Amino acid sequence: MRFPVAAYNGSRPSLEVDLFVANKLIDMYGRCGSIGDALSVFQSLKERDFFSWHFLLYGYIHNRYIEEAKLLFTRMPYRDIVSWTAMLAAYAKSNRLEEAKEIFDMMPLRNLFSWTSMLVAYARNGHLLDAKIMFLESPETDMVSWTALLTAYAQNGSVKSAINVFEEMPEHDIVAWNAILAACAQNGHTELALATFSRMPERSLTSWNTMLAEGPQLHSSDQVSQIFKEMPETNLISWTSLLAAHARDGHLELSKCTFDSMPEWSTVTWNALLSVYSRGDSTEQTDSLFGRIPEPDLVSWNALLASYARNSHVSNVIDVFHQMPARNIISWTTALGALIQDGNLELASRMLDQMPETDLISVSQLLSGYAVNGHMLEAFQMFFAANLVYAIDQACFVSFLIACSHVGSLDLARSYFLSMAGDFGIQSTRQHYCCLVDLLARSGYLDDARELIHTMPFFPGTLEWTCLHSVRA
Repeated sequence: MRFPVAAYNGSRPSLEVDLFVANKLIDMYGRCGSIGDALSVFQSLKERDFFSWHFLLYGYIHNRYIEEAKLLFTRMPYRDIVSWTAMLAAYAKSNRLEEAKEIFDMMPLRNLFSWTSMLVAYARNGHLLDAKIMFLESPETDMVSWTALLTAYAQNGSVKSAINVFEEMPEHDIVAWNAILAACAQNGHTELALATFSRMPERSLTSWNTMLAEGPQLHSSDQVSQIFKEMPETNLISWTSLLAAHARDGHLELSKCTFDSMPEWSTVTWNALLSVYSRGDSTEQTDSLFGRIPEPDLVSWNALLASYARNSHVSNVIDVFHQMPARNIISWTTALGALIQDGNLELASRMLDQMPETDLISVSQLLSGYAVNGHMLEAFQMFFAANLVYAIDQACFVSFLIACSHVGSLDLARSYFLSMAGDFGIQSTRQHYCCLVDLLARSGYLDDARELIHTMPFFPGTLEWTCLHSVRA
């Protein structure tokens, strides 16, 4: 990588004091992100010492120039355990597991930080067994390594193992308590999270924010509000969690009041309020709020897009879609759904073909559109094509059965209905039974339709009888 030439115009240092100042400059430039200036100072040195090499190495690592750091590391005349560990940590943080392990194995000496860095690298990549082995083989452990192992289990959903590690720890600091609290809360263990929170000998702002952030799983917005009121201090994360709880429950006025009371805002908080508006009937209010966001991101654009789609403003959906500076699969799927809802299946089909990536949701949308609108050939083709690429779901089968009903393909519908559980592992829902009842009745098999209604694993409702009687009428 080429770096810009720095405006370092001092003479080449020859005195010790000059080398000291030059090293400080390399360190300062590296910490400030001016790695080109740091390199220029380094290259201007007639003589370099241990600190010259190390400060430039740390500058590369700090600014994520891993390849440049690797090249410099191989050229360094001085390497100590700190420089070895710095390279190990750089690879670990970049999820370059094999290179991290290679550095670890080559290290002439290792310290506790080296062992913990390797443990964290394994944990981040889901290698729990290797992380546990690294912990057990480490010649010493401290609170950092214990907490790293606890967090490794928690992040991979192994809450029971995380709790076991917590109970085995020789002592618990606030970081360990927060780690086990987050492990319980983020994995849906409501009672454990509440019990852990009540057991904590002290609570930090992180502890309180963890309880607030898990509001969707643990609390109603009223309970989140109560926790917020009890907090000894709050920050932007706290306010955003409170706003998100009100937004999730659709409380527009409370969301607006919370937003207006916030001491500061971020794009996340703007988006939380925007999400409430986007679920409503007023696209004008959504559009107005979107225009006030200082720096709208992809989430902001998707919320605006969803607002127009939900209110069937298809032309606005297309306009916003083309204005978006970036798109993801949510953007594409939202626009696709609006076209299908509008009955413009030809344009929807072209959009699906243009999508940089597709998923079962987008394919299922168009499949449903074909089935409901009577495009039976296209519906069958899409169903069989989807079956080759994705693990088709209940919604796909509903669309398939609707298509069969339209063309009277009773044998095909019955065959796939029976194969849902055995061949596809999909449990039949009431909708599937209704489709088959409708098809049996349309085909003249009224007794079979009536028998299916009585033997299905649901209490017969209005919909099933309506399917039967509408045909008889």
